[in-house]
Amino acid sequence: MNAVTPLVRRVRAASESHRELTRFLLVGASGTAVNYAILTLTYRFLGWPVVVAALLSNEVALVSNFFCHEHWTFAKREDRHGTRRVRFLRYQVVATGGVIITTAVLALLVHFGMHYAIANAIAIAIAVSWNFLMSHRWAWRRSPVELLENVA
Repeated sequence: MNAVTPLVRRVRAASESHRELTRFLLVGASGTAVNYAILTLTYRFLGWPVVVAALLSNEVALVSNFFCHEHWTFAKREDRHGTRRVRFLRYQVVATGGVIITTAVLALLVHFGMHYAIANAIAIAIAVSWNFLMSHRWAWRRSPVELLENVA
C-alpha cells in the first residue's frame, strides 16, 4: 500500500457521500410533493386540524421516501444493515425526529399567522439536515457493535 491509497479511498468515499446527498435531496423533493398533496387535501379541503394533517402527510411521505432510499439513495452501500425491516425501523426513528421537528415548526408558524404552505416549506427545510445526517450515519449503516461482531 502506498501513501496515496488512503487519500484515494477518502476521495471516493466523499464522492459517494455527495451522490447520496444528491439522491437524498431528490427523493426528499418527491416526498415533499407527497407531503404537500396530503397536507392540502386533509387540512385545506377536509378541514382537519393542522397538526393531525401534518402528522399524516409526513408519515405517508416517510414511507414513500423509505422505499426510494432503500432502492436508490443507499442501495449501493457496502455497510448497509442486513434486513429491510431493521432499516425501516431505524429510518422510522430518524424520520420521527424529522416529523417532530417539522410538525412543531409548522404548528408554531401557522399559530403566529403564517400561511400553512410557507410554514411547511420552512419546517421541511429545517428537518432535512437532521434526516440526512441520521439516515446516512445510522439508518442504513451497520452500527460499530455489528462491525466488531463481524470481525470477531
